[in-house]
Amino acid sequence: MCCWCIWGGRSYFYNKNTRYRYCFQHQALLKIIYESRRAALRAAKRDNNIPVATPPKEVVTPNTPERWKDEGLDYRNRRLYIFEFLLNLLTFRFHIREDKEAIYPDDKGNQPAHFNAGEPPEKLKKHYYFKK
Repeated sequence: MCCWCIWGGRSYFYNKNTRYRYCFQHQALLKIIYESRRAALRAAKRDNNIPVATPPKEVVTPNTPERWKDEGLDYRNRRLYIFEFLLNLLTFRFHIREDKEAIYPDDKGNQPAHFNAGEPPEKLKKHYYFKK
């Protein structure tokens, strides 16, 4: 599988419809960390019913300062993928944002590099972690 236990445990309960595993050895709910950036992006698309081969309508990067600020992005973000779909004369927008690794002084809440996914203007709450 494309995931690993951060503590090196071997016994897992894994449901393919979720992004978490339960490690029996460490009695902890683990985040899935995908082997590659590509695998994490494909999982984010798949979980949100976006065809994997569909390119984004727009990619916002740091070298576009006006759009970067319009979307509320800052130094923690790498890029924002904007997908738009027309369904029954309604346009649906969906965002997938790539974030940098976050390391905190007390080591609580550290996050590896990841994608956040969701519908704007709500907070992008779904996380898809990947190894560098």
